[in-house]
Order: sequence, then structure tokens, then C-alpha cells
Amino acid sequence: MSKKIIYWTGVYSPTHEAVSKEISLLHKHFPRSVVYGISSSDYLKWSFRERYIVHYYRPYRLAPKLIPFVEKVFDLSHIYHSMSNRYFLDNLNKKPIILTAATGGDVLDKKVYERIDKIVAESEYDFERLKSAGIQEEKLSLIYPGLDLNQFSYQEPEGDFSILFASSPFTKEYFEARGVNLLLSATEAFKNVSFTLLWRKWADTIPVIEPMVQDKKNVTLQVEHIKNISTLINNVHAVIAPFTAQQLTKPCPHSVIESLASGKPVLVTDKVGIAHIIEETQCGVVFKPNKDSLIAAIKELRTNYAQYQINARKCAETYFSQYVFLKQYESLYHELF
Repeated sequence: MSKKIIYWTGVYSPTHEAVSKEISLLHKHFPRSVVYGISSSDYLKWSFRERYIVHYYRPYRLAPKLIPFVEKVFDLSHIYHSMSNRYFLDNLNKKPIILTAATGGDVLDKKVYERIDKIVAESEYDFERLKSAGIQEEKLSLIYPGLDLNQFSYQEPEGDFSILFASSPFTKEYFEARGVNLLLSATEAFKNVSFTLLWRKWADTIPVIEPMVQDKKNVTLQVEHIKNISTLINNVHAVIAPFTAQQLTKPCPHSVIESLASGKPVLVTDKVGIAHIIEETQCGVVFKPNKDSLIAAIKELRTNYAQYQINARKCAETYFSQYVFLKQYESLYHELF
């Protein structure tokens, strides 16, 4: 494809952030593409070799004015953010637009989406939400995130049954939705299960989470910048996404699909956008977002671990392969060119 594509997103960290990993796959696949990120952090960074720029979005009066000028250079704008991100939606209007709803958010009035050519949902739940809001079905696509599955392989974990939580919130307002409180409420029910909470090194919520876990003997808070999460997944039995709401959460958490790619089953609430896939493929346990259901789910996974584990990698290969992901976006781009 010879057309020039620009990806509009938040902070772009190609090897780390979940959404960034998806964009990075597309960015590498389409050599005439550039990534333009907007950060709330006070910095400006760019890489001409890797073709991306991330800038501080203040001052507010200046940054939005840059967007239309940058847009003119490209043939296609691809917004990779939440479905409610007005920052880009209000400032792009000259070239064809694709919106990938990669993070949670409210469905806006359908008039806001009228100038968008294609909208991509990453879960059936979000697809149906958009359709129910009056968005024409021919404008909608369902594309699950993709992974380079060759980077993942199964390794037998050692020691006690272990569970990894890797969906740390940026702010304390996200704790409830991400299920942090729910998860910690259930840890004391298990003496021979260990829980690891992977936390972003730069997160402002570290002072909030530290006192919450300090007296819990079977909970480890791991504050670290990890480029390859598979190194952690290899040492645990399962990954958990105990989300209590669809808002403020990813419909298709990368830690979950990376766990499946590593051959490790998962624990997810029915609020996770891909819960139906987990249930249908029997590669993990789906539970209601309450303490009793979570405890029961962990017990079920421990008891029947082998039958869930054998299905994990198969699920990743069926739904989350890099090959399928890229082919679907190729087809979508071709519809607009």
C-alpha cells in the first residue's frame, strides 16, 4: 500500500503500552505511516528513524491548531484511542478517518461520528453499543488486537499457584473499575496462592497502592517498566482482569491475550469485552465482579487447571494472531483508497 497513513493516539511507547503495541504492529507493516501522540506528561519526544512524535498537549490553544496542518500531509487519518476522544475528532476533517475504539469510553451522539468513515470495535460488546447508538452497521468493523505469537511460548511455572494482575490504573479513580479493590478483598481467602500486581513505574498511584498491599503476605507489588511482559507471565499460572465496569477499561486487555499466547489460562469478569470468547473456548474462568464469585473462580481454575491450560494457546491463535489482525486492517484501508 503506497498511501500515507497517520496514527493519532495518546502516549506512544512501542514496546510497552498495550494500545501502543497494536499501533506498532500496524506502523511497521505500513512503511509510509507516522504515529502522532498527545501526552499529558510534560515532555516532547520524537524519533525520525521510527517515524513517531509525542508532544505535550498544553498549551491547549496551540496543540489542536497543529493537527489540521499535520493532517494535510497524509492520505488517511487513523485515530487509535477511545470512542469518546473529542480531542482528535473535533480537529480532523480533511481526509478519510478511521477510529479504533481501543479503550473504554462513552458512545457519543451519532452526529459526532458522521464524518468518520469507519469505526473499529475491539469487542462484540462495543460493536453492539455503537450499533445501538444508531451507527450504521456498514460503517462498523470488529477487529480484535493482534500479537506476534512467535514471541510467546508456554513455560511451566514453579511453586504455589500464582496469579498476575497487569492492568494497573493511571489514577486512583480507576481502581474500582479495574478491580483492584475487588482483587485485594479476595486474596486473604487463599494461603497457597500468590498474587503479583505489576505497576507502572511512573504511576502517580504508587503511594495509593503501597499501603493497600503492605500487610498482605501473599501479595507482591512489582513496580517496574517491563518491555516484555511474557517474562513475568512465564512465571505464573494465570493472569486476571477483575474489571467491575466496562468504562475506564480496555475491552480486550493485552495482559489477557498475552497470557493466552503464552499458554496460560485467564480469570476475567463478565465486564471484560472478550469474556464470551474466554467462556466459549474454555481457556479460563469468567466470573461476576464480586468477592464470592472471584474466590469460586480461582478455586475452579486451580482444580481444573489442565483442561483450561490446554485451550489457552488455541484461543490466541484463533482470535489474536498478528496475521489476521493485519489482514483485516489491510482490507479496511483498501475500502477507503
